[in-house]
Amino acid sequence: MHRKHSATLQRETFGILRGHLVYWAIVTLCVWEASVSSATPLSFTLFNVSSSNQSRLEMVATAQLSGSDLTSVPQYAPGGLNGAGSLSTLYNDTAANDSNLKADVTQCSIGFSGGSTAVASNARGLLSDLAMSPNVGGTSGTAPANYGVKFTSPQSTPIPPIDLTPLGINATLNLGTITSLDWTIAFRSAVIDITSAELPLAPGATYPQSFDSSQLNVNVAGTADSLFGATVKQASFTDYLATGIALTTLQSTLAAQGINLTIVNNGFLQQSYAIGFGTTTPLPPTSTANADASMGMLEHIGANLRLTVPVKFDIVPSSLPAPFDTLLTAHFGLSGTLIGQTPYVSVAVPEPSTMALSVAFAMLSIVIRRERHS
Repeated sequence: MHRKHSATLQRETFGILRGHLVYWAIVTLCVWEASVSSATPLSFTLFNVSSSNQSRLEMVATAQLSGSDLTSVPQYAPGGLNGAGSLSTLYNDTAANDSNLKADVTQCSIGFSGGSTAVASNARGLLSDLAMSPNVGGTSGTAPANYGVKFTSPQSTPIPPIDLTPLGINATLNLGTITSLDWTIAFRSAVIDITSAELPLAPGATYPQSFDSSQLNVNVAGTADSLFGATVKQASFTDYLATGIALTTLQSTLAAQGINLTIVNNGFLQQSYAIGFGTTTPLPPTSTANADASMGMLEHIGANLRLTVPVKFDIVPSSLPAPFDTLLTAHFGLSGTLIGQTPYVSVAVPEPSTMALSVAFAMLSIVIRRERHS
């Protein structure tokens, strides 16, 4: 009875040891491979298959003026002909945008060494791209953009008549009453790059594989075209017409002096104008840790290898013109998922790894022989 119990215990011990050796054989393979081999560089083309499976990032915008929260609204609300609205856009590859993620892949790791170009498309309505204010370069008018938002601070401040004679204009400008202070901003030419150290995948060559997205760094480039100004409402239709003529004359005069005055006619029903000064600035160099802690995925689907990267990060303007640089603070948060795929390739095990595997299985064979002879 004692011998039988001892033999059973030996078999259980060898079984446990065998399981541990298989695991450590694979781990050894991964460690050796990572130290001696070059990863396979792959380019994953970003794509849009369906509403639930697309490369899309949403924006949430907040701002404060002298410490007080500003009202934030998209330039185009989602729905109807506006599609997803002006705070949402795709990053999928198109004829105009070479949009991709570049990753270095082994059987046991994935790394992002840089060079990805996840290019933002222009926000689109059902029929065409959404035209955002201000125009390219912060000038008057509108043009397609990736994102567009407007911040407002409601006011009710009468403006005294302004004598334009010092500017060479023989007129008095009656702007009426300031009904809001406004900051309108359009983001254009946004491009995202992803970088990281080598991130471990589960031992083995099977898919799907997951990795820790919080270990990624997000880099973004692009431009922000801004319009800083106010909405002014006239007391009568006559004042409204006269103000429009005076503003147009003032705009031409200031343009000759290198000053860009923008004017948006809000229509005779509202009897108001939005006036301001436009600027354009590059987005601040941003390399920030990904705030999305969910898992990224690497999957073998059909004939393709698919990469899914959840991202979440903030853009914080750092170069607003005076005096707004001391009065305004803002955060533009982007979040969503980048999905790309590339034709499936089998990531080969290099020769040194084969040697490591052979050694590990030789060790396993010794254990098995000892088990049989016990």
